[in-house]
Amino acid sequence: TATGPGTIAGDYLRRFWQPVYHSADLAAGSAVPITIMGQEYTLYRSQVAQGAQGDQSGADAALPPAYLVDGRCPHRGTQLSTGWIEGHQLRCFYHGWSFASNGQCVEQPAEEPDFSRKVSIGAYPVREYLGLILAYLGELSEGQPPEFPEHPEFEHFDGLLEIDSYSRECNYFQNLENALDMSHVAFVHGDNRAAFREIGAGPRLQAEESAWGVRYIYQRPDGEQRIQQFGMPNMFYMTALPTDAEIGWQESLFWWVPIDDRRHMQFSIHRVPATGTTAERIHARREARRSEITLAHQEVAEQILAGELRLADIDRNKVDLVRLQDD
Repeated sequence: TATGPGTIAGDYLRRFWQPVYHSADLAAGSAVPITIMGQEYTLYRSQVAQGAQGDQSGADAALPPAYLVDGRCPHRGTQLSTGWIEGHQLRCFYHGWSFASNGQCVEQPAEEPDFSRKVSIGAYPVREYLGLILAYLGELSEGQPPEFPEHPEFEHFDGLLEIDSYSRECNYFQNLENALDMSHVAFVHGDNRAAFREIGAGPRLQAEESAWGVRYIYQRPDGEQRIQQFGMPNMFYMTALPTDAEIGWQESLFWWVPIDDRRHMQFSIHRVPATGTTAERIHARREARRSEITLAHQEVAEQILAGELRLADIDRNKVDLVRLQDD
């Protein structure tokens, strides 16, 4: 459960590519502060397209490349996201120290000209994929990260691809365990359209180790099987029951990424089997539903846990009910 620097789980999680942000939310020439596993970083996007400087981010060719470096300037500890993007470089707000995308300091306006070559900050491999920005935060082998894991079934299909994320005020491992827990569905989500009473029946559940992690099987009364795949160390492939009359089963990829040991982000990609005007209608309905949600599920959960509200009192049209129930 502890994922800070030097912890067993933290070192392990850092050996895998992790999603850290939505590509669409990082504008050209902007920088944002992010915290992953208790460490501060600066995520920024260049102002210009990939140049001849040798910078390699793996970004979509339609976007200027994204870069990830340490969160603070080594000079006086200033938060680097408050600075400026100049081409592929990031300049500190305080004294103008400028850093290349590989972390090397290239200019210090108030210092001796040759001193900047002695200073650098951490820089981390980044790749943009399926609408997410993923980063590798671990030790490099011969200067290179491990092979990037691709999911071609989510790249090449006729349908709608949706990207989503949210934060939750608990340790990442609690949410990870919850995803593999079919037994809670009939109780926590029992009043949802997609739930059914026998889904968590113990004798019908099996789990077995797989090459990817854990294969989790539910044997239905009619003999059919629902198979979910958990990928080590913090990833899940899930098929969801249809909740829309126009589509069938929805397939999803989930990651639970620690912010620190008390908070985490859930990132998800949903593959919706709908095309053409059907996909347009489904997308419009989902956007309309999102606009109805005016209550933050985590805040409502805290009020319920404090005894100030009851779950039955909540207007379900104004909150993401499944997330609230899980909170």
